[in-house]
Amino acid sequence: NGHKNPRFLAEAIAVLRREGLPFCGLFIGAGEQADDLASREGCRLHGYMPADQLAELYVASDIAAWPVSYSASQVEAAACGLPVIMTIEELELREVCIPYRELDLDSMVAVLRRLASEQERQRVGLAGARIVHDRLSWNVIARTRARDYAAAVERRDYESLAPGASSGGGKAPA
Repeated sequence: NGHKNPRFLAEAIAVLRREGLPFCGLFIGAGEQADDLASREGCRLHGYMPADQLAELYVASDIAAWPVSYSASQVEAAACGLPVIMTIEELELREVCIPYRELDLDSMVAVLRRLASEQERQRVGLAGARIVHDRLSWNVIARTRARDYAAAVERRDYESLAPGASSGGGKAPA
């Protein structure tokens, strides 16, 4: 997909390969840049995959990178223990990814070069997976939402909402 700009990531991989680093990019999806990606050395194109099958590729990968887009896929990749590279503004997600300056080739190359170290990939990946599990999982989100609803119901002034009610009501009996 062109708006995700996978060609940019392929250019960063080419720089690292010229330096002798063994980077290879696996691109998932089929968009306007697919033919270009498939023709580049060190790049493989997988084509579209259903979301429920992406975890298989995540656990077989070393790094996940999204040059310009944001979706739930980044959180899913982090949950699988992958270090995630992306531009990001949300503080919560900044903790599970390694940000780079958007569409700045030197910045992307520097982050990828940093992740050439298996020890660094493991450190970043485990930290991200822990944060996703502890703060961003569906179970945590559901518990938080249920607590928020319960607190809102507790604070609600039901008598003042009744038709014809005068102001100054109070809480409905429990």
